[in-house]
Amino acid sequence: ALKLSPAELRVWLALASFCYDTDTCWPSHAAMIADRLPPGTTASTIRKAKRGLEKKGLLVTEQRHTGSGRETSHRYRIMAPVQTDPEGRPNRPPPPSVSTPPEQDKGIGKSKRRRKGTHAVIEEMIGELT
Repeated sequence: ALKLSPAELRVWLALASFCYDTDTCWPSHAAMIADRLPPGTTASTIRKAKRGLEKKGLLVTEQRHTGSGRETSHRYRIMAPVQTDPEGRPNRPPPPSVSTPPEQDKGIGKSKRRRKGTHAVIEEMIGELT
């Protein structure tokens, strides 16, 4: 099973809660601390947890810049955990993503299939981690 530190789990869940109906978000550390993380959480704790999540394949971080070149909040892509067998091979597919397939983003081939809400997917992912 995938082992996460308490801080990694809290940061992963906080980021996921900002994603709404997609698998990407771009909250600042200040927004995460103010709205989603326990009092006393520091920016260095968030940075360390994000590095751990990236190493474990649960987070992809993309730097963003304003039109003038100034750095702004990063874009985060939340990844679903994948269970593995004792040799480290995936033994079943990850939970479905909440993001829209690229062809639907372009308005091509719109599907009537209803996507799962973010909270339902987060609950599935927590089940995968425990």
